[in-house]
Amino acid sequence: MKKIAIMMFLIPLCGKADNLIFNSGFDMTPWDTGWVSEKTNANDYAKADTTKYYSSPQSCYLYSYGYYQPGGGPRPGYTSISQIVHKTTSCTCKVYFKSGNLMDEGYYGIQYLQIYLFINNEPVLVWKTKDNIDTIWGKWEQSYADSDTISGIKIGVNADGGWIAGCVGNAFVWIDNINISGKQVGVEEKGFFANTQNDRLEASPNPFAGSTSVNYQSSAPPKAYRIKIYNITGKLVEETNNNVIGKNLKSGIYFIKANNSKLIKIIKMK
Repeated sequence: MKKIAIMMFLIPLCGKADNLIFNSGFDMTPWDTGWVSEKTNANDYAKADTTKYYSSPQSCYLYSYGYYQPGGGPRPGYTSISQIVHKTTSCTCKVYFKSGNLMDEGYYGIQYLQIYLFINNEPVLVWKTKDNIDTIWGKWEQSYADSDTISGIKIGVNADGGWIAGCVGNAFVWIDNINISGKQVGVEEKGFFANTQNDRLEASPNPFAGSTSVNYQSSAPPKAYRIKIYNITGKLVEETNNNVIGKNLKSGIYFIKANNSKLIKIIKMK
C-alpha cells in the first residue's frame, strides 16, 4: 500500500475559546451527531423534538421510565447524553432546559434532571433539580476556576420506580443550547480540510463489544482517510486507516476523529 504523507500543524490554544460543544443545539442530521446517548432499559429513550426548543429547529428530548415490579422491587430508568471536549480551564458552562413530571418523594419515587461535568478527569455531579419548568426555558450556568480542568459533560434524567407495587414513575426533559467555553489546554491539530459542514462521522454499533465500524464522509480526498482514537483524558491511544476499530481497546468511553476534521464521535466499549 502506498504511503501518503499528510501535512499537519500543531497550534497551541490560548485565550478564551468559543463554545467547545459540537452540535450544541442538536440541529444536525442525525440530531445526535457528536453525542453518545445511554439508557437503562428498553422504555428509556432520547430523540430530537421539533415542537419544543430554545432555538430553532429542535431540541433533545430525554425520557426515563421507572416502575415497581411486584416481587422484584423498583426497576429504575435512566437516560443520558454525553460529550467529551478539549481540556479546558476557566470554564463557563450553560444548559437550557424544560422539565416535566419531576418529583422529590412519593409513591412514584424520585425523578431528577442531573448534570455531570468531567472535572480533573473525574465525573462530578454539579447540579440536579426536581423542579418542573414546563412553561418557560430554565438555564443552569456555572463558572469554574483555573484549577478545574473540564473535559466533558453528561446530562441525564432518572426515574427510580417508586415504592409500592404497581407504581410507575416517568420523567422527561428537553435540553438545548449546551455551552462550554474557556481556555483550552494543550494543542489542537489543524490541517488542509477545515470545512466540516458537509462531513459525516458515524460508528455502528455504538455502544459495542469487540469492534465497531466507522463511516466517514468528507469533501477531503479519500487518500487522506485516517482515524484517531482518544481516551477520556484526551490521550491518543490508537491511529489507523482501517475503518473497523476497537479490537485493541479496553472497556470505557473513547472519542474518535477522522483526518483533520473537527468532527468528534464518542464511542463506548462494553
